[in-house]
Amino acid sequence: MTLGAMGMAPLEVAQIYQTLVADGFYSPLLSINAVLDTDGKLLKSYPLKLSNVSMKRFCINYVMLC
Repeated sequence: MTLGAMGMAPLEVAQIYQTLVADGFYSPLLSINAVLDTDGKLLKSYPLKLSNVSMKRFCINYVMLC
């Protein structure tokens, strides 16, 4: 089975491509990196988290053939 052969949400597909293009560096896709109050004070931050994943394991997890 190849990419696109099964129903997936657009965010899941974007996550797959992001990891493949980054040579196996996985970083969860986020649309928000910080939450501020009305005065600009930081309430919550979501820092970038990277991990190097085995491309074979990554492909198996997403039912792809590499």
